[in-house]
Amino acid sequence: MTKVVIQPSKETPKQREGFLIYFNQGKERSLINVRQELDKKGIKVSHTTLGNWSNKYKWVERVQKMDQEVQDRAEEIAIKNATVKKSDILK
Repeated sequence: MTKVVIQPSKETPKQREGFLIYFNQGKERSLINVRQELDKKGIKVSHTTLGNWSNKYKWVERVQKMDQEVQDRAEEIAIKNATVKKSDILK
């Protein structure tokens, strides 16, 4: 399994906060929602700036890779648990 670079080296804490909000939104992901959440935290960022951050730091691609890693890990755990249970039953 390939590990994703979770945080680009030049991403600022504010940009990272925006990305994490974006990632955690799940199916409700949108820059508008990110802007609203940042605004609630007292961080004022324009929609244009968020779009620039999203493009520059490849938010969509990073989220897709992170989601895939989470899914792959969940499958690994499920297989391991099923194998252990089957082994216990066979004993």
